[in-house]
Amino acid sequence: MPNLDGQLTLLDTRGLVQRAAAAHDLEYLFRHALIQDAAYGSLLRADRRRLHEQVAAILEDGEAGGLDEVAPVLAHHCAAAGDAARARAYYERAGAHALGRFSNQEAAAHYRAALDLAAPAADQARLLAGLGQALVSQSQFAEGIATWRAAVAAYQAEADGEGLARAYAALAFAIFGAGDPPGAVAICTEALAALAIYPESPGRAVLLNETARAYLFTGHPAEAQQTARQAQALAAQYGDHPTQIAALITIGATQARTPAAARATLEQAVALADGADLPALARLAHHHLGVRFVELGAIRTARVHFQRAATLAGQTGYAALELFAGVMACYCTIWLGEWATAAADLPRLQHLAASIDSPTTGVRFLRLAAAALRRYQGPDGAALPDLEAVMAEAWSTGDLLFQIASAWEVSALLLEQRAWDRAQTLLEAVIPMSDRDVLFGRAWPRYRLSRVAAGTGDLATAHRLAAEADTLAGAAPLLPDQVEAARAAADLAGAEGRWPAAQQAYAAAGAALAQMGKHWERARTLQAAAAAAQAASTPAWP
Repeated sequence: MPNLDGQLTLLDTRGLVQRAAAAHDLEYLFRHALIQDAAYGSLLRADRRRLHEQVAAILEDGEAGGLDEVAPVLAHHCAAAGDAARARAYYERAGAHALGRFSNQEAAAHYRAALDLAAPAADQARLLAGLGQALVSQSQFAEGIATWRAAVAAYQAEADGEGLARAYAALAFAIFGAGDPPGAVAICTEALAALAIYPESPGRAVLLNETARAYLFTGHPAEAQQTARQAQALAAQYGDHPTQIAALITIGATQARTPAAARATLEQAVALADGADLPALARLAHHHLGVRFVELGAIRTARVHFQRAATLAGQTGYAALELFAGVMACYCTIWLGEWATAAADLPRLQHLAASIDSPTTGVRFLRLAAAALRRYQGPDGAALPDLEAVMAEAWSTGDLLFQIASAWEVSALLLEQRAWDRAQTLLEAVIPMSDRDVLFGRAWPRYRLSRVAAGTGDLATAHRLAAEADTLAGAAPLLPDQVEAARAAADLAGAEGRWPAAQQAYAAAGAALAQMGKHWERARTLQAAAAAAQAASTPAWP
């Protein structure tokens, strides 16, 4: 444009524009948005389009460092110039760049803008996939699931087997994340049937791993491990390193009956994910490793891994996963007796939960943790109605993790209250769930049922159940099983009047609790040991 400097100076003198103080290059700004609107409105439509096209061309030529950062601006100018195809491409590029930076809200806005430009069928599926990822990453599960279903339909219409496999996997992940593990199994089953007509592809490995995760958390660990190994082998065939790591994490999570092996597998997955700078996979590996350390009785170490998982989830903007890991870290804090710290953390977690639109496992565990904290802080039995209300909710879901954890908490309190009938009913109902190797192992409900039998005078049944539990716990029982075994032995010895044996069993429980870091619970157990010692020294009435 001829005499550009002079014309800009004239506009500046008349107060219409001003020099941008912070600009490295020559840049002017309108002094008021109304001036800008008026100037823009005075242009003919053809002139507007021409100018937008010129600006887009200048930006494309001038960005030597790459177009990702200016993609949203380019998309705007291309759209205003009437070039919908280029605008869609730049909006998609901007969305992908935002997802890579975990700017999920920004990514969703860009993908929506691309879809608003009436994308052709070939682009529609891909853009829906981007939007679905952005929505689920914000824990907007309802809209995210609907978007992924639309993406599945679009990929089916295009007969794109690779895209279809990945879309189905993402849909299953979203349904699982929204708190519906059985629904995730159903969608994975549908997906594998739909993909039977397509050749194998890298996306099939992603779907197989998601299927394995769904199997695991609906209580089918053998099927989960087999499917995860299939996913790992297929991913290796295609050189898909992230999916190999994801499958390794799933394999580690399926090794509940061999916690030491599970720990080694998951520690390997943590190292691989951290080394490859894959924060989403590192988050998952740390979370599962935290669960394994809980089962091993290493509560403080478990908390470190849950806290790391929560930090990584926060960095990726995924509120539901940040909440779940944060709640598990808080639960470890409760178990360690640091109740003031846990109480101080609850408001932050509740604020995070308020941003999630579905009853995810993390949201459910938060209610359980809050009720459990009231149990430990308040008068004996005061929290029982709250805990039973949470457990009633658990029983209405297909969330095995939530069901087992709530039964573990409620049954412990029922035993303290000597509510034998209610404890027996609950523990008998939870045995089939615990036998599915999702959480806490298989021995603990039988040890607790042995205590119920001892409390009601059915000593033969108490011995039988304790023996069954001993067999399941194995020759080298983990610390939590040692605690449950010792308590069952103490109750049974007390019921039989063998007070020195009861005292010895309580002492064994206290020693295991001390190793776990549960010093407050150890103190209560030693009080019981002292009571047993007192009973042992009291002469029986003639």
